[in-house]
Amino acid sequence: MAKSNNSEELTVFIVIALIVVVGLSGGKLNFGLGGNSADAATGTAASLANGSSMSISTATNTLATIPEVPDGSMAGYSRELFPHWEKATANGWSGVPAACDSREAALIRDGKDVKYSKTCSITSGSWVDPYTGTKATKSGDMDIDHLVPLAAAWRSGASKWTTAQRQKFANDPLVLVTAGASANRSKGDRGPDQWVPPAANAQCEYAVRWVEIKGAYQLTATASEKLKLGALLKACPTATPSPSPTPSKKS
Repeated sequence: MAKSNNSEELTVFIVIALIVVVGLSGGKLNFGLGGNSADAATGTAASLANGSSMSISTATNTLATIPEVPDGSMAGYSRELFPHWEKATANGWSGVPAACDSREAALIRDGKDVKYSKTCSITSGSWVDPYTGTKATKSGDMDIDHLVPLAAAWRSGASKWTTAQRQKFANDPLVLVTAGASANRSKGDRGPDQWVPPAANAQCEYAVRWVEIKGAYQLTATASEKLKLGALLKACPTATPSPSPTPSKKS
């Protein structure tokens, strides 16, 4: 009987402990499994906020001003018409060595404890995929994504731009996001009416930044694209935190 009582007491203790843990975690159990960990979830919002300054209310107002136009033709499109990975400091990036290109600058901005040389060779750091919350400790595991893809920009007005305008877009800190290779390739050149980040807490920042880019570059949007963006913005929390990026360290 003593053994049975001890077993029952242990069971009661475990149940009470679980109740306390659930209460402290806002009703969700978190065992720190990869992309589901709390810091990974925070990282998605932080990464998508880097380079962006638009509020939810401003994004909602801006969305209404974006011309609703069907997608244009892909005729004549080539990524080579958008010179990318150009010198970062000549394309709006600051706080990085002059040797950095825009890809390297994005890795430095979006990473944590990133160490790099004067020639912009990245030696260490950690990154969180803003679309899934997955962590990486090797820069080679990350892609640099054009949040509004080059092909999507082409279909919505960039086909009429000059080469200089396309270069500015392709290297703009606002447009570039450090993302996991798998998520980036799954996204492809699709708009938010066809693809949104799997991480639910990233979808608001994603919509805000998409609208900010399209508004800044006077690009158009399709009816379904605007409808989806409106729904995403409406679903945003009343206050979305935009954590400041952690300062990077030189080696």
